[in-house]
Amino acid sequence: YITLKHGDNCLLTAGKFVTLEGIEVIESGSNPTISRGYLFGLVEPFSHTGVKMDHQFGRMFSLTLGAVNGWDKSTDDNRDKTWLGRLGFNFGDPLSFGVTYYTGKQDPMTADRLNSLDVTGVSKWGPVAVNFQYNQLEGEVIAGPDFRTSGYGLQPVYTVNNQFSVGARYEWLDPDTNA
Repeated sequence: YITLKHGDNCLLTAGKFVTLEGIEVIESGSNPTISRGYLFGLVEPFSHTGVKMDHQFGRMFSLTLGAVNGWDKSTDDNRDKTWLGRLGFNFGDPLSFGVTYYTGKQDPMTADRLNSLDVTGVSKWGPVAVNFQYNQLEGEVIAGPDFRTSGYGLQPVYTVNNQFSVGARYEWLDPDTNA
């Protein structure tokens, strides 16, 4: 991908980039724990090909808007784009979180859109950071019409003298995917 910077607060990215959703990312070293979770593997996209604009409003708020070729697709297999948006809130060490929404047609064989709402953040208290996530996914996909699932995750991490950390994971994914 390429990134163009406009002033101090605006970035335009075009090409293939990682998703805006989730606690975990493809770059393993940036994840709070060493293992991968259900939400990362089953509910979120990994990457997108398209364009996005990130704008920082002071130190506390950010906005991302973009259009991509769907989830994990280099080329689009339908005429519709997937639209994405994210509002970020940074209140310093006590709390930072973002609200992300994706909507777009993913499968050329269906008429429905896939919609994803993701709330992800971290709350820090000294050496303890609690990463949290809620994700709701719905639409028509391979699983059948009226597909819907939701889940949440917590990943607390305790860092000792900035030298090593110990983390844990708790996740819950709705087992009734056709609610």
